[in-house]
Amino acid sequence: MKLNYRTINKLFQSIFDGAPLKAYDNKSKLALLDTMGNSLKHIESVRLANRYRNPYYSSKEMKLEIDYSDDCFSLYFDGSDLRIKDWYNDVPVSDVEQLIQFLDAVKGKYEEAAGRAAKREKILGLKDKAIESRLKTLAKEQRFAYKLRKYQNKVKLIVQIDEVNGIEIDIPYNRFQEVLSGVGELIRNIIDLYEQGLKFKIKPVQHVYRWKGYSRKGKDI
Repeated sequence: MKLNYRTINKLFQSIFDGAPLKAYDNKSKLALLDTMGNSLKHIESVRLANRYRNPYYSSKEMKLEIDYSDDCFSLYFDGSDLRIKDWYNDVPVSDVEQLIQFLDAVKGKYEEAAGRAAKREKILGLKDKAIESRLKTLAKEQRFAYKLRKYQNKVKLIVQIDEVNGIEIDIPYNRFQEVLSGVGELIRNIIDLYEQGLKFKIKPVQHVYRWKGYSRKGKDI
């Protein structure tokens, strides 16, 4: 799981302010990165990776990589200034307490996201059971064989119409009751028509002009 970049942006903007810590030579920079790393390594779920052990590295190569789950941050020097960055932010670091506060806030956002995900999974689980129960009844009533494939926001219903062909119907989770209310009779009608030799396709028709009959806008054409 990875936090939304807007969430991370707000944390950067709200926590990191003030003048940056400074170090003017490689020895001092190494010592400061060591101090930061020692202060952070005991934080639960934080992984650190040193990128600065060679004292002959340039300032730009002296980094402490800080990973929290799938989010990654780099503590580095821009000239003499200590800064932290990710893909979207690059801000000065004034003290180690800012880093600890930031990582605590990141942890809190992960916990909130995990809670929302668990709640959503519970709700989708209930909807899955309702969909499966209704389709089991419809399949018995309308005499069809089916299979379900689950996606993030929908269930795809695959209905067998002969030994090699089938139809697919998307059932969005947020409209599953509405869709299922008429799908059984629709499937039975499609299978019956197919068995009578009628074949049809649903395909894009935006290139077709000069329609006849009655338009979907409610006007004669």
